[in-house]
Amino acid sequence: MNESNSDKKTENTNVEAQAHDSDLKQINVELSHCIEASIEFMGKLPPPMVLQQYNTIHPNTSDRIISMVEREQEHKHKMREKLIDTQILDMKQKSNERQLEQIFGFSIGVISIISGSIIAICKSPLAGSFISSTGLICLAFIFLFVHKKQQKNNYQSELPNTNSADKI
Repeated sequence: MNESNSDKKTENTNVEAQAHDSDLKQINVELSHCIEASIEFMGKLPPPMVLQQYNTIHPNTSDRIISMVEREQEHKHKMREKLIDTQILDMKQKSNERQLEQIFGFSIGVISIISGSIIAICKSPLAGSFISSTGLICLAFIFLFVHKKQQKNNYQSELPNTNSADKI
């Protein structure tokens, strides 16, 4: 009777060990799935081993992934070129605007001096000097105001941009 109890205990122990082993295997399988699901890589392309695994799932998948990355990179380059072209056009437009401002400002100054001089010579020296000096003072204030505004804009454009263009 001792032998049969001992055999039953051994059987129970073996069954328990097998159940424990199967539980451990199931846990290992679950852990390996978790580990596989959390693999990450840096860069635009997955590592070659991952590309090979994609090919085993579906043929030519790695070629499709590589061509997708190439198209994306080409798009980024085109967008950067457009951005640079737009910035160049903006700079040219601002330069042309400054030239026109200077031409018109000079014209207004010359006209006010000439008209003030004519009025001072012909009719009233006081009115002529007032017209000439008012025109020049207005031009000086406008020049200083525009100059300060341009300096402020230049200072703001020199500050680092928080919307990094590199992420485009």
